[in-house]
Amino acid sequence: MEYAIETFNLKKYFGDIHAVDGIDLKIPKGYLYGVLGPNGA
Repeated sequence: MEYAIETFNLKKYFGDIHAVDGIDLKIPKGYLYGVLGPNGA
């Protein structure tokens, strides 16, 4: 399968805040995918 986006152990920090910590994600081509946080952003 061919992927439009593929990540392994994705992390994002804002100072001492761990916004994203260790996400593996595979999104195939032709799919629509959304991620919503607790505040809807």
